[in-house]
Amino acid sequence: MPDLTDLLDEIQDRADRATGGPWSWASHVTVDGAPWAVFDESDHALASNRDGWVADAEFIAHAREDVPRMVDALRGVLRQADALDELAASPIGASYAGALRLGARGIRHAITKALGAES
Repeated sequence: MPDLTDLLDEIQDRADRATGGPWSWASHVTVDGAPWAVFDESDHALASNRDGWVADAEFIAHAREDVPRMVDALRGVLRQADALDELAASPIGASYAGALRLGARGIRHAITKALGAES
């Protein structure tokens, strides 16, 4: 399993290589007879499901924007953890260095555990 930074890079790379967004979905019968399909901006079908699982179509369509947004949010949280470490190393944060480092480590651990990455 890659480390956290590598994992976020891999997720972002997959999102960057995917067909551009936004994507949309429709519950009408498509040309191939599927009861729904996920489309790109040019109305090209990216995926479809013959069983009519609308929740899957909505999830796929929203993933195009949701995944990059979540990667950006996690990177922001990691920047805050880095800022806690920097503060702990500064004269201003010296009195609270242990607590600041513990907080930063806890943030990184929670994200790493949730993503199944290496710490």
